[in-house]
Amino acid sequence: MITTALATAGARVLAVELHPGRVDQLRQRFAAVESVRVIELDLLDFRLPQRPFQVVANPPWSLAKSIIRMLTEPGSRLLSADLILSRRLVTDVARRGVPGPGQDRFGCEVTGRIPAAAFEPAPPHPAAVLRISRRSPLPATRRRPDRR
Repeated sequence: MITTALATAGARVLAVELHPGRVDQLRQRFAAVESVRVIELDLLDFRLPQRPFQVVANPPWSLAKSIIRMLTEPGSRLLSADLILSRRLVTDVARRGVPGPGQDRFGCEVTGRIPAAAFEPAPPHPAAVLRISRRSPLPATRRRPDRR
């Protein structure tokens, strides 16, 4: 649903999925959509872009803390992330801030609540949307000198 909504809105989408069956389904469903690229990969092995980026995702809840740390680590070019996660975790992160050194650079807030019945299969707990937004401007990127 997220990929469809983003592609319909005109976003360039990189869908990261580990499960081979779901990868095949996504590739078939979006084969004719140039703005969608599906890659089969564990999210924890994903290398973040070196240019500014945004994230909209419903990652595995068991990886949520690791993903938040990855997105907000020093050097990350993250502008914002909207993550659908366990409501309990979202509330905790919004109150305490992102863990680790990213706490000064990123703000967090709850931007929506989602009942468990909205998912298939339903998760064991209700969900919420955690928005992580950059507070400080991105540092300038170093350009490589032209090699002629």
